[in-house]
Amino acid sequence: MRIIPRAQTARLSELLRAFPAVLIAGPRQCGKSTLVRSAYPNWRQLDLERPSDLAALSADVEGFLRANPRRLALDEAQRFPALFPALRNQIDRSPGKGRFLLSGSASPSLMRDVSESLAGRIGLLELAPFSSAELARTTHIGARWFWGGYPPVHSLRGAPARLNWLDSYVSTFLERDLPALGVRLAPQRLRLLWTMLTHVHGNVLNVSDLARSLTVSPHTVADHLDVLEG
Repeated sequence: MRIIPRAQTARLSELLRAFPAVLIAGPRQCGKSTLVRSAYPNWRQLDLERPSDLAALSADVEGFLRANPRRLALDEAQRFPALFPALRNQIDRSPGKGRFLLSGSASPSLMRDVSESLAGRIGLLELAPFSSAELARTTHIGARWFWGGYPPVHSLRGAPARLNWLDSYVSTFLERDLPALGVRLAPQRLRLLWTMLTHVHGNVLNVSDLARSLTVSPHTVADHLDVLEG
């Protein structure tokens, strides 16, 4: 699949001109890494989900930042919380705009770490999957309303492959991502609630009906909905 221009590219350039660092936050697989690679191919780029990249940074994070004081892009930044105070010290010691690009799956912990350590030093760009406007001039626009905007879905051919990808995505979110955020809820129950919600999509939410179907209390369903919304 060819690279489809993202509407947020211009906004990213604006933020880099205004801040020493920019954080691109959004759901997993929405195109954050591709946006960075396509917009800034000459920057040094580390993926902190890759053990070798994480080891290179964590061995001496302050020394690494001193050796790479600009044009450094760090993907999945939430994997290494010690990065944020070290980055603040590096930015304060050597002022300058547009030096660091961070990207990560949107999570409360990532937002907290950024706000506590890098307030006033970092711009925030929220990236979503492809919008209809971004796909308007492509052959994928006809499938956008049904399959959604996640880029990997549109690189696959045929409904079975796309369904398998979406099923795997949901499983990863419920069974790995939420527990990693400290959410301790039964994945099977969350998945069942998730499925039930798709069947009442577009209707007025009735928490009591959902609770009866799940054989739990309305309070439990409300808590689960708060988790999914967050």
